[in-house]
Amino acid sequence: QREQGAETEYYSGLSPGYAPRNRPPVTIDELLLVKGVTPELLFGLDAARMGLSSGDASAASTFDNSDGSMDHGWAQYLTLWSAESNLKADGTPKININDKDLKTLHDSLKTALDEESADFIVAYRMGGGTLDGGHLDTSKLDTAKARNTIGSMLDLIGAPVRALDPSGGTGSVVGAKATPLKNPFSSDSSSMSTYLPKLFDNCTTSAKSVAGRININQAPRPVLMCIPGMTTDLADQIIANRTPDSASPNGQNDRTCPAWPLIEGYVPLPEMKAMLPYITVGGSVYRAQIIGSFDKGNPVARIEVVIDASKVPARILFWKDVSHVTGGFPAEAAAAAESH
Repeated sequence: QREQGAETEYYSGLSPGYAPRNRPPVTIDELLLVKGVTPELLFGLDAARMGLSSGDASAASTFDNSDGSMDHGWAQYLTLWSAESNLKADGTPKININDKDLKTLHDSLKTALDEESADFIVAYRMGGGTLDGGHLDTSKLDTAKARNTIGSMLDLIGAPVRALDPSGGTGSVVGAKATPLKNPFSSDSSSMSTYLPKLFDNCTTSAKSVAGRININQAPRPVLMCIPGMTTDLADQIIANRTPDSASPNGQNDRTCPAWPLIEGYVPLPEMKAMLPYITVGGSVYRAQIIGSFDKGNPVARIEVVIDASKVPARILFWKDVSHVTGGFPAEAAAAAESH
């Protein structure tokens, strides 16, 4: 029990009494069971819990909402569900650039990217390689072993890799010199705007789905500031230059690439590398509220459901009947839904 906290002794003394769960919550509403948490703090002016502000200033009498940051309470900053699939736009798995089968990896990268990129990535994994006619000698990849693991796609930018270049083009390594292999992943912003979106769209550093990252295209400022290394200036630039649908305002830079702040020059490469494990530009978990009513009016049925589409088939993570939540329920929302 921490300062100002509470334990079983306090909770069991309430009417009705209960014990703390002592495990992860099942729903955000469960925070209302925590000492000191009120509906006003958790949902702000959103009495109907639909993401709509009632505008009733009296509901905010217990907290400061002068900047509108508590219009929807703490609930707008919190979630219990977050996941991203490791699938391409067409639903097929992304290429794991840490795959142990270097021959298959090279073939896949050559198709998805190009031969030069495939050569460099595989040579990076091997810690070097042998050139054959200016390209990586792939005849030995069936038995080649990887020495390096790629922690981040950004590790490839400007990375040095040396390959043996046999003299006379005979393929013999006798007398061969180790020469730098051309790196197609330069730090030039114009080049990055071309290859980084393609790299992130097609490749991954792990075959597993990812959970808990922050969507920089949609997260509010307080959530952005939770990202390690985030500054107020950078948060300002991200908010000012992002678009909620991930489309680019100028049609050139791709907001579907999580490294777009690097591409557009807001974040230096070292800082972007540090932030990348914590950020995303999308997700595969969706929350919906389904409202049903008779055309003559009440009663109204309302269901909340959370669906995880990070895997196929999609699965329901959470289902709850919230018909009892009626405070400030906007009838026009149901009418608009019916009209569509």
